[in-house]
Amino acid sequence: MHEGCIKFAVRPDSDISTVEDLKGKKIGVDEIGGTPHQVASLWLENAGISADPSKGDVTFLPYSDGNLEFEALANGEIDVAALWDPLGSIHEKAGDVKIIFDLGTDDYFKDHFCCFLYASNKVLEEDPDKVAALLRAYRKAQEWIYENPDKTVDLIIDKKYSAIEDRELAIDLVKSYGYPSAQEHSNDWDKHVEDDVKYFVDGLAKIGYLNSDPEQFAKDIYQKVDVNK
Repeated sequence: MHEGCIKFAVRPDSDISTVEDLKGKKIGVDEIGGTPHQVASLWLENAGISADPSKGDVTFLPYSDGNLEFEALANGEIDVAALWDPLGSIHEKAGDVKIIFDLGTDDYFKDHFCCFLYASNKVLEEDPDKVAALLRAYRKAQEWIYENPDKTVDLIIDKKYSAIEDRELAIDLVKSYGYPSAQEHSNDWDKHVEDDVKYFVDGLAKIGYLNSDPEQFAKDIYQKVDVNK
């Protein structure tokens, strides 16, 4: 669907600047098993730092609200906050934090879709036309966002879809998420999505988060839908 939208923040005076600096640190996430937690785990494990809490290399602490996570960072309860946009970017612009990781620019994650649309097997089997219609709508929306980032932000702010009032920052963020263009749609869109599913399945299997055979698992969870029905 798009790229980016998660950042890891530390206090401005923190001596943490790279993944190697995270050993022994406390990392705030929205939930254990959630996307920021899995992203942090991949980042750590790829650098040789165990994300397994029993190993003691790092500690993950869940917070139900991003503002609570930021408060925990500010008061020293955690060393790093793994935050969904726009919170990390808003505080970075205000000078309250420095960003040490950006999902959209990190070498392992950049150019890969990180948000996917899921449907149950039951729906896919019983109502494929509805799934196809939904995908067509999503692709039209993606194309519109790609062509109209400013109008997209106006809708987000007007409808309060996200807690951001800085229009300029919001437009920059939307542009950074790599929403696909019509040209990209024509260049084997489905292959791109399928490859990214396999990419992250392999990554999660490598660090021990997936015990199933990754090749079979990727085949089982990815299903191509004919959007032209």
